[in-house]
Amino acid sequence: MFVPAAAVALIRHQAELEVLMVRRAENQRAFPGFWVFPGGVVDPGDRATMGLEASADAAFRGCALRELFEETGLLPGYAEPGELGDLQQDLLAGRISWEQLCRQLDHQPPSAALIGLGLRVMPAIAPRRFETHYFLWADPGFQFLPACKLSPELTESGWFAPAELLKRWESGVILIPPPVLEVLKVLADHGVDLDRLRALANTRETLPQSLVMHPGVEMIPLRTPTLAPATHTNCYLVGESRFVIIDPATPYPEEQAVLKQSLQRRLDLGHQPLAVLLTHHHRDHVGAAEFVRNWLRVPICAHLETAALLGFGVDESVADGQRWSLDPATNWSLEALFTPGHAPGHLCFVESRHRAAIVGDMLAGIGTILIKRPRGDMGQYLASLQRLAKAGLSRGLPAHGPLIADLPARCHEYIAHRRMREERILAALDAGPLPETELLQRVYGELAPELLPIASWSLDAHLQHLRQGLAISLTEGLWCVCRD
Repeated sequence: MFVPAAAVALIRHQAELEVLMVRRAENQRAFPGFWVFPGGVVDPGDRATMGLEASADAAFRGCALRELFEETGLLPGYAEPGELGDLQQDLLAGRISWEQLCRQLDHQPPSAALIGLGLRVMPAIAPRRFETHYFLWADPGFQFLPACKLSPELTESGWFAPAELLKRWESGVILIPPPVLEVLKVLADHGVDLDRLRALANTRETLPQSLVMHPGVEMIPLRTPTLAPATHTNCYLVGESRFVIIDPATPYPEEQAVLKQSLQRRLDLGHQPLAVLLTHHHRDHVGAAEFVRNWLRVPICAHLETAALLGFGVDESVADGQRWSLDPATNWSLEALFTPGHAPGHLCFVESRHRAAIVGDMLAGIGTILIKRPRGDMGQYLASLQRLAKAGLSRGLPAHGPLIADLPARCHEYIAHRRMREERILAALDAGPLPETELLQRVYGELAPELLPIASWSLDAHLQHLRQGLAISLTEGLWCVCRD
């Protein structure tokens, strides 16, 4: 599902070029905690913006202006700040529509105020994929704009030199989405070079093959035979001049060609691949492992438990705490953490520079994690979540979905969710013994009927975990609470 959206980069020149950036709140579904340009999803009334009705991209332009006003209270070129009064709060509260607001204001913007930079279409890392039209608005008068009045979706704002933002991103202090990062790089190196900025645009047919999601971590979404709602598995290249390839996932030749192009680009830069690392044995994580090994002549490395379940040979076994040197000069390394539960040989990989972790199927950026017996073990999974939560980690880079901004917090959310399910089981059984089919309805009754077969696997894993803890027992097909 493609979602039309717009974003606007406000540019001003003081001692140096500066750009207005805002930080999204941690409770936002899309890009929580990220620094971005003001922007958001197109609304039906956005085409009604003053003077833009006849424009081919009127809805995107109107969206960019509306979102700028909603998020920051700024509407330069349309009205003086004092004339806007409480219109921002009225708009956010629904007391006035964008169309009504536009009719109420008499001022017209400069005809070329918003300079189109083209679309940025999100690769298939989530079911809702933003198709964002980027705009640039440069004006010396922006130095006189009042302070932003932030909407509840945001927590911070400021004018920054692009080079300063890039330095903070490289140090791991802030998060920036890949399309915004690319714009900032052009602004830092070349200023307002419209040809270079427009060259960053892409379409649904020309999606970026890889995304730099975190310093030193490149993500390549690859279509795989995975479970919905995911359609792709993220392969990661971790490191710079020396790098490892984690979960070359796809069995499909056309997707393997995409992976090969991304790897060839790294080879053309003189970068050295060290190994293929596997988080676990599932087919949506290992489909291109042999292909990459045979082409690059690098070893496949996995836990012994994983090696025993694969249909091909593993060159090197991986133990908990094993390290790979990514940069000997700075002691930058990658460490394996043994995290069984989803699969018996599951591994996470932690880079030492910023303590970001490639988490495989321990956590997900979309959907949830399935624990399916006999190889899945709920008790081990919960223990592994506890280990990750206490490991001093920062970000999580999952196999499915976008980056997880706060890895420890997400671990605690998952633990709380699993405990909630087990509390529901115990509450349902407190009134008396029940068959598993009845428990499924009581514990997962809020799910759509088509999801219940998958939920039954999770229920089975929870029941076995509670049974191992002597909280419940099974007698003649009925589950019951063990009472003292």
